[in-house]
Amino acid sequence: MVNIAKLAFVQSFLSSVSSTTTTQCNSNFNVSVPGAEILSITSNEAINFSVAAMPPTQPAINGISFCNVTVVLKHVGINDTVTNTIWLPLQNWNGRFQATGGGGYSTGFVDFMAPGVAAGYSAGSTDGGNIGSGFTISPTVLTSDNEVNWPLFLDYASRSIHEMAVIGKAVTEGFYGTAPKYSYMNGCSTGGRQGYMAAQKYPEDFNVRVSLDRGLDLFLPLAPRLHRAKTPLN
Repeated sequence: MVNIAKLAFVQSFLSSVSSTTTTQCNSNFNVSVPGAEILSITSNEAINFSVAAMPPTQPAINGISFCNVTVVLKHVGINDTVTNTIWLPLQNWNGRFQATGGGGYSTGFVDFMAPGVAAGYSAGSTDGGNIGSGFTISPTVLTSDNEVNWPLFLDYASRSIHEMAVIGKAVTEGFYGTAPKYSYMNGCSTGGRQGYMAAQKYPEDFNVRVSLDRGLDLFLPLAPRLHRAKTPLN
């Protein structure tokens, strides 16, 4: 289960640096993801945006203003659709990018970006192709033969966090005119597992990974099918 108290602590731990005021929010971003086709890039300004509290420990986040960029992609030869969301503070960007993770079978939660944006980070989240929500697995994670849909499972396991990092840093550079000085991965539960996987498979994506309460046993409902499969989990 996602530990909101630890997420709140991590947000305070990740310190801010010098501030930057931004340019106009638009969709003219140069984004390229190897092996994927960009289906759409849209953007809009969010002014004085608020995120509800997540009891019992996470307070409401109020009054943040940012450029909300949505990048939708699919992978060549695979029937998937992955939505990436990047929030870019309109003022006082601290020169850093923070990727956020998910919980349970959710690859990411958009609202988890709010504390980072409030602290001056550009932030990213991905739905990872939607293999499920919370602790409910979507039927799409299985094929018509009732076996694991490996391409979609790979989105959830590792690929989407990597691609969100690529997109997030590119969009951040396009918006502010300079690349992030440092990039972070911040998550617990599924987000903690994602941080471990990022360190293992894509060590160049993040300078720092904060991986708490790592959810490493979330695949038990799929265990019989995973055991039969020849494809490795990574």
